[in-house]
Amino acid sequence: MKDAAPGPNLFDTLERDPHRFEALTALRLAAAEAERRGVPLDIKSAPSTALASSAIRAVNVRADRIEVDCALTGLVGPLSPLPPAYTELAAADTRRRAGGLSGFLEIFSDRMARLFEAAAAKYSLPALLQWQRDDRNRILTALNGLIGAAPPGLQKALPLPAQATLRHAGLLSQRTRSAVGLRTLVEAELGLPVRVVQFQHRWRMLDEEDQTQLDGSRVLGVDSVAGGAVPNRSGQVRLIIGPVRYADFLTLEAGQPRLIECAKLVQFYLGPVIEFDLQIVLDKRDVPETQLGGSGPAVRLGWNAWARTEPAARDSDEAIIDGALAQLERRVAA
Repeated sequence: MKDAAPGPNLFDTLERDPHRFEALTALRLAAAEAERRGVPLDIKSAPSTALASSAIRAVNVRADRIEVDCALTGLVGPLSPLPPAYTELAAADTRRRAGGLSGFLEIFSDRMARLFEAAAAKYSLPALLQWQRDDRNRILTALNGLIGAAPPGLQKALPLPAQATLRHAGLLSQRTRSAVGLRTLVEAELGLPVRVVQFQHRWRMLDEEDQTQLDGSRVLGVDSVAGGAVPNRSGQVRLIIGPVRYADFLTLEAGQPRLIECAKLVQFYLGPVIEFDLQIVLDKRDVPETQLGGSGPAVRLGWNAWARTEPAARDSDEAIIDGALAQLERRVAA
């Protein structure tokens, strides 16, 4: 099992003040730090009859190992399963610096502490999610199964990295897709206000073979249509994002990674049947004046350029991007 490596500041806090950590977290942090340094981890229980104020008495970094004094497990100490006489004998052995008896008992203390660690983490959801991130993690496998991505091969089709997608497992696991769920999902991912408009009107173009042919047997309004498109409200929703400030507006341009991830997440939630588009609303306070040249972003009329001479009277809501186009990366000709 490959654990997540702790930050050096966190381990320094553990070494300086081990009483602030509960036993499982302290042992995992010490084990990860020992693996990072390439030294063994030595877990022992000091032979003392005094009750410890916390499960971890001390964490010491030696030149060749990391030592953890754990009062929770072991064959000596006030919580020992052996008679107190063994603790007194081990304490006397340590004071004489003989090390025979105490060293022998530490063999079992180390093993007992590691068994405690494994047992405590086995059914702990936070511990499994934090420390065990490989394919053997049953919790991650179950959560991926809820969103339809249990096999590792299917995780490549997720709109976001697997760990990021699991944040939304509760919404993605629901069979019923709702406007409230979609709004919650996108708001949580973007950190911006979102509104969902259902039954969004759009014209659906008809292929030539689907258009009405005048052969005398068609009845207008029954089995024939005049024109090359029909109105449709049943299969389209619109996500209105904003009003947003100009910095966020630029990150939601077509071809930007933030917009691509958002559109893929929406498509993953809605499925292949329902279509959608994204309307990006720019706060009227940030509607810029068009200037030729300069070091700012490239001016694109109809997207981030406005012809005006006075302050904007309303928010700009002209930017509407089709959901399928929003998932495409911008390609720049060489």
